[in-house]
Amino acid sequence: MNDDKKMSRPVIPIDWKIVDQFLEYGCPGTEIAALFGMHPETLYRRTQQEQGIGFTEYSAKKKSKGDAYIRQAQYLKAIGKKEGQGDNVMLIWLGKQRLGQTDAPPEQIVHAEIDKRFSAVMNQLSQLQSGDKSVISLSAEAPKPKQCNQ
Repeated sequence: MNDDKKMSRPVIPIDWKIVDQFLEYGCPGTEIAALFGMHPETLYRRTQQEQGIGFTEYSAKKKSKGDAYIRQAQYLKAIGKKEGQGDNVMLIWLGKQRLGQTDAPPEQIVHAEIDKRFSAVMNQLSQLQSGDKSVISLSAEAPKPKQCNQ
């Protein structure tokens, strides 16, 4: 046997159109590598060699394109241009999973001082509604005025 020849595995061809398609779907590199029967590190190395950029950057570009398709489908469905096409539940789910959309706005944190002032105003309002005329100031820091007895 000739010692000059190395035994190596045959190079597995990569169909970059298929890779792009599955990245747009949101598949991770590990799943795509499995489609081609290769180790993920092989896919990552070949991406750098054949596409000229790292896999992370390459996949982010393709995933963004898929996200844009989801937004487009949501928009077209919302304005009635895609009546009867697609699944509303799936569009909502994909929007939540991939685009970070939520049913409710995120909870807002209120600074303690603002909360304190709000509570003071609400207490004063409650006192005014109950007929306590001694409360006229709406500022939390302002002292309550004294009543004059005549």
